[in-house]
Amino acid sequence: MSEVKNKKKKSSMIQVSIGVLAVILAILIIIMMGIVSDIQGTARIVNYTGLVRGETQRIIKLEVAGEQDDAMIQEVRSFIDGLRNGNTKLNLVYLNDTDFQNKMQELDEGFSDLYKEICLGGLKDMKKQILYPEVRISL
Repeated sequence: MSEVKNKKKKSSMIQVSIGVLAVILAILIIIMMGIVSDIQGTARIVNYTGLVRGETQRIIKLEVAGEQDDAMIQEVRSFIDGLRNGNTKLNLVYLNDTDFQNKMQELDEGFSDLYKEICLGGLKDMKKQILYPEVRISL
């Protein structure tokens, strides 16, 4: 009789232990999913930062060639805004990092200056400087 009670007691302890371990595992899986989600948000920020760089280069290249792409300019503006403030449409999270936000402020101001230069037609003169850098004309 004692052996049967002992076996039932061990069996009950094993079942309780398995239940506790299953609950702990479920909690850890939920925590892990949250961490992965945060990492994906940060990865998206890196990707969109690269898009801003690449599309800005393309905008300048097109402008120097005499072609303006307003849609691309607006797209870059929306990317910069999403990087600064977060954006559900672009699935960008707000990154609460002072250094990053300062750099995004700097980027926004720089792109605004570039846009003003485009509107004034200043980049078209760059074509001559790029094609003929050795020619310096003083008036």
